[in-house]
Amino acid sequence: MKSSTVFPSAYLKSADLGQTKPLVTISHVTMDKFEDETKAVLHFSGKDRGLVLNKTNWSMLELLTGQDDSDAWVGCQVQLTVQPVPFQGKVVPAIRIQAPPVRLAPPPPVPSVPPVTTSGDADSDVPF
Repeated sequence: MKSSTVFPSAYLKSADLGQTKPLVTISHVTMDKFEDETKAVLHFSGKDRGLVLNKTNWSMLELLTGQDDSDAWVGCQVQLTVQPVPFQGKVVPAIRIQAPPVRLAPPPPVPSVPPVTTSGDADSDVPF
């Protein structure tokens, strides 16, 4: 058994994502009490666990949404990734928020152009 099975967490950790990069929709932000402080927690539609927000991820959400009020983030889609970051003199994996991948619309169909036909002298219809 793994410790994550024996001691499940209410919050996402980098190990929970592994190599996946889930696209999630923000449902709300709460302020949760931890041992000696209160932290913002980002919640997602259809997901049981939230992401404890640090300043880096909060700032990214402000940049991506153009809003500094977390109430305005509801319904926005973001992609979660795991990236190595420096922390207390070590490099550790951390969850980071980024813009969802751009989905390009398929190119419009190319209209068919009827072939040009000429009968006789092509210059005979020119008015000069």
